[in-house]
Amino acid sequence: MFRGRCAVVTGAGRGFGEQIAVDLARLGASVAVLDVDAEAAEQCSRRLAELGAQSLALECDVSDDDAVQRVFATARAELAPVDVLVNNAGIATFTPFLETAVEEFDRVLAVDYTSMWSCCRAVAPGMVERGFGRIVNISSVAGKRGGGFLGRSAYSTAKAGVIGFTKALARELAPHGVTVNAVAPGAMDTEMTKALRDDPELLARVLATIPAGRRGAVQDVADAVVFLCADLGGYLTGETIDVDGGVMME
Repeated sequence: MFRGRCAVVTGAGRGFGEQIAVDLARLGASVAVLDVDAEAAEQCSRRLAELGAQSLALECDVSDDDAVQRVFATARAELAPVDVLVNNAGIATFTPFLETAVEEFDRVLAVDYTSMWSCCRAVAPGMVERGFGRIVNISSVAGKRGGGFLGRSAYSTAKAGVIGFTKALARELAPHGVTVNAVAPGAMDTEMTKALRDDPELLARVLATIPAGRRGAVQDVADAVVFLCADLGGYLTGETIDVDGGVMME
């Protein structure tokens, strides 16, 4: 499905990003694994190599535009021109608005929102030149609901921005054969939501809001991302797919 394609996945050292990288590799892509945690990136890259895929581990703080441009240049030089970009790297803050310092707010926006602009800037010119590209940005239902069971104002603001950016970039790049979409996970069973595992009452309240009656798994998100990156999703652009067990149902 992705034979001959080169993909970059940010935040691929664990969670959604790791599973997305694994699935793309299994389907034939060469994958550059970006993560701020160099050891986690290396571990994921080794896992991809065991699957027979060509892979490259790159340490990168995606909030640093200069660093982003450097590592993407390395990915192009050592693997191939980038055909698929998955902007997955992100952090969450659960601090109430009245207690949030500007430094915390700025950091969340830098990692969860502005970094996507940097990464897209690194790959879009080449995609436009070749007439093909797939970009998928990881948002959150918190960006639609103004928060949720854990995310607060900074996180929700960043994830709402991701949805707006996705639409704007999709409109600009569509004439050039490049699709840009987003995936918005709901309540997922990940390390970021470990608080739910430690609080049965909170977990019960969250599950009561989910028509499917369960939290999502990383594979649920990876499946949606792979669909959007594949030819099967080639006529979708500017869309945000909610992977939330029916919470939004827009």
